[in-house]
Amino acid sequence: LHTPDGLARLKAAAAKAGAALIPAPNAVDAIWGDRPAPPAAPVVPHGAEFAGQPSAEKRAAPAKKPAADGIAAAVVTLPDSVAWLLNVRGGDVSHSPLPLSFAILRRDGSVDWFADPRKVTPELGPHFGVEVRVRPPHEFAAALAAFKGEKVQADPATAASWIFDRLEEAGATIVREPAPCLLPQSCKNDIELQGIRPPHPPDRAPPPKF
Repeated sequence: LHTPDGLARLKAAAAKAGAALIPAPNAVDAIWGDRPAPPAAPVVPHGAEFAGQPSAEKRAAPAKKPAADGIAAAVVTLPDSVAWLLNVRGGDVSHSPLPLSFAILRRDGSVDWFADPRKVTPELGPHFGVEVRVRPPHEFAAALAAFKGEKVQADPATAASWIFDRLEEAGATIVREPAPCLLPQSCKNDIELQGIRPPHPPDRAPPPKF
């Protein structure tokens, strides 16, 4: 539930107070008997006519640096980054068209996408092609464990500590750098800008002052 950076801040605060941070089972999980099932909204393609760039090009660009640095893969965990990278949209998050899932971007530009099979729609097969492999979430731990002796990029500010624990247990070398999609995702192309501007007209009247 916490990132490595978040845990470091908590540990420092606990130490300052003369206490220690101890891992323990989630108490909320223990008492939440009627917990709703995880969301499983359908995931659909977000075409290049809206994204301005096909997923294959998006995947190739962030994979260049890991490949040049000898990094086998990068773990992508933020829902908006996964949606941007794969050109998909979903409905798992209220008021945001995002699916909840994880992805591993390999240095050849291919992706292992870990998503609930109930979300996968028939349109995704032709949309992804053979370079995006759809895998169930329960295989994510095994996929991380398979990087024994290899370099894997993971973002300590956004990825869960659980991911770092699995990679360390596997004997992987973790390259702690920002997620590879963050910068290219923030640089909007002309098509994306055209989609952003209509809902945010510059001549919109300012809110009243009180």
